[in-house]
Amino acid sequence: MKKILLSLALSITATFLFAQDNIEKTDKRPSNIISLNLLGDISTLSINYERLFWVDPTLFGTAKIGIGFNKRLNLLGDTFSQPTTFPTIPIHLTANIGKGDHFFEFGLGGTMLLKSNVQDYLLYPILGYRMVLLKSQGINFRIFALYPMDRVRLSRDYNNIHCPWFGINLGIGL
Repeated sequence: MKKILLSLALSITATFLFAQDNIEKTDKRPSNIISLNLLGDISTLSINYERLFWVDPTLFGTAKIGIGFNKRLNLLGDTFSQPTTFPTIPIHLTANIGKGDHFFEFGLGGTMLLKSNVQDYLLYPILGYRMVLLKSQGINFRIFALYPMDRVRLSRDYNNIHCPWFGINLGIGL
């Protein structure tokens, strides 16, 4: 009887110890990030707020919203007109799986293009790499690729728009 009670007490104690270890690792990581995005998200440059939802130390989700701008370039013809700059609002939802500081990111994003009384929303899948440091106020790095789902409409309605298929994001945890 004593052996059964002792083994039961040890197993309950071990369970609590492992649970505390997971909570401590996710509590030290940032939940809010302010970042600067260069290229990607159908924006030349954008500033973003991102919220991280930690499930456990190897899995988390993100929700991001930002404001940026893009340009319509004058490549052929119209040599005397200036490039047109217009605001963008990028939004994304992603899931991240990894270990330590390194995570694989996948999800869905979209950008609202606000151009001359015309508002358009373009969706795109996202695949990328993300580095989230263990410190709560550390630097966060992200590189990602995207492919707008409606490339035909993008090229027809937004001829000569700057639309790279990748982006680099540098942020700081709050």
